[in-house]
Amino acid sequence: MQWLQNTINLEIDISSYCNARCPCCARTQQLEKIPVTHFDFDIWRRLWYSDLIDQNIYRLEFNGNWGDPLMHPDIIPMLGIVKEIKPDIQLVVNTNGGLRSKEFWKDFAILLRDNFKRHRLNFGIDGTTQKSHEIYRVDVELEKVLENARVFNDNGGVGFWQMTVFDHNVDEIPRAIEMAKEYGFSSIWFRRSYTRTVWNTNNEIAATTKCYDNIPTDKLFFAKRFKRSFTPDTGIPVPHPCKYFNKKSIQIDSYHNIWPCCHVSGKLYDTEKMNALHDSWQKYGYKCNNLEKHTYQEILESDYFVKEIQDALDTAKWQPCRSVCGIK
Repeated sequence: MQWLQNTINLEIDISSYCNARCPCCARTQQLEKIPVTHFDFDIWRRLWYSDLIDQNIYRLEFNGNWGDPLMHPDIIPMLGIVKEIKPDIQLVVNTNGGLRSKEFWKDFAILLRDNFKRHRLNFGIDGTTQKSHEIYRVDVELEKVLENARVFNDNGGVGFWQMTVFDHNVDEIPRAIEMAKEYGFSSIWFRRSYTRTVWNTNNEIAATTKCYDNIPTDKLFFAKRFKRSFTPDTGIPVPHPCKYFNKKSIQIDSYHNIWPCCHVSGKLYDTEKMNALHDSWQKYGYKCNNLEKHTYQEILESDYFVKEIQDALDTAKWQPCRSVCGIK
């Protein structure tokens, strides 16, 4: 697998701190096992100033596999480095939106408006009332999220309302569309939960998805200013059994490990269910995929990425490949 040549999209989890306790999140499920940390700023500088300087990186997404990216105290200078090295990069940021001050959200909107012409910020809002929103977005205050979003959108930020749909909030979709317009969002879209039945930390059912097959998945756009994007051709044949390879994407976690996707990364500390993943990891040496020990190029051209991941796909030995992507 030609990961180095193929990869033009980076999904990076820059913090494992979070103000929420979403039931399906890897962080919530493994909270007692994981170290809580931020992506190291010096490694970030080296990654962009050295490792990626000659790489064709088209899109950067700050996702929330282990935490909320806006928890990182240096997110603004980190984005400054990205802008300096890759001035035309497309930027996507995911957040629950229930943190930071209104002053921050104003400044952040202006930063993105003036420096990242192709940007969007996905606010995870899973209900139109506090009662429905907090069933999944545990410990997140809806009113604060909406006010933060209003400030961000009013100051030139391109905000998307991203709603994970369950049985308890599916009837709120029409109201959510109206609220998205009211609070200045550029778009709203609805997504299915990766888990059909959501269990909370007390091993109780928190949410169900009997509505799974009837959820609208098209994005609704309200603002013309949003610039739709395209994915350049890398010359690597597709389709491939790995969906993330097809997306020309990789995942980097807040511990500086590079993974083929967020689903594999999310099982890092789940040793009971992921023995095969850990066996593969140990086979090539502890932190064989870690930026503390290796460069970006060394990792993506290593046998771990080139051979072991292909073997995992061929043999279906990794649980996330089977359960999420249907590898058999």
